[in-house]
Amino acid sequence: MVQRKDIQTDDVVRFYQNGLIGREVAEKLGCSVTLVQRRLTKAGIKMRPSNDRITVPIDKHVLEEMYWVKKMHPVAIGKVFEIHKNTVIKKMLEFGIPFRTKSQARIGKFNPLYGVGHSKSTKEKMSNLFFTGERSLAPIKAKRYGNKIRYGGVTFRSSWEYGFALLLDRRGVSWEYEPHRLSYRFKGLKKTYIPDFYLPNGWVSGKPEYVEIKGYGAKQARYKIRAIKRSVKNLAVLYRDDLINLGVIDSSGGLIGVD
Repeated sequence: MVQRKDIQTDDVVRFYQNGLIGREVAEKLGCSVTLVQRRLTKAGIKMRPSNDRITVPIDKHVLEEMYWVKKMHPVAIGKVFEIHKNTVIKKMLEFGIPFRTKSQARIGKFNPLYGVGHSKSTKEKMSNLFFTGERSLAPIKAKRYGNKIRYGGVTFRSSWEYGFALLLDRRGVSWEYEPHRLSYRFKGLKKTYIPDFYLPNGWVSGKPEYVEIKGYGAKQARYKIRAIKRSVKNLAVLYRDDLINLGVIDSSGGLIGVD
């Protein structure tokens, strides 16, 4: 059995007695729930039912000021009171404190990535990433975001499309970039759509196939894609995880095998 000497029993007990449940203590300390249970038993602490939380005395006005005036994230508030973010959220719901919208939470000082020592221009880029769906900072360092990439006589609007084209070439798959405009119906309206790639001989089937590179894929985009696929049966959509599995990008979103 591996001993976790880096996990102090006093910390386990303190977090647990401050209102966190076993799973949340384990998450906070980066250990297993079983280890938390063993440490609490060793310290003579009787565990509560998993759905039973200790009431944490937090003033409504203090919580409201921390969230809205000081622009603190629930995670940061939780660290102040040494409680889990879920407990903070539960308190806000009890007090009727409104939450920031997704747009508010991702812009400027509300963004958890904002204000960590970067330049003003870099902070703006970090906030704008949430609007484009591209959340990795690695491509920013590579200066690939917002830059069109010229390859094989084609100008790609995204590095991931470029990476997929490289993969096709390595595998000897014939491809064309945005050659066709297709029709489909979305919410009762007739619309048109241009898939990123057209594979005349398909990927492995030998039959013509369209491929769309969607990356992270916002929920609204997925609704649209489902509508398109009802009309375009030979359309394959590749999201971020698909591109990772294919070896086009790494887990941070950067291209693999491209200097």
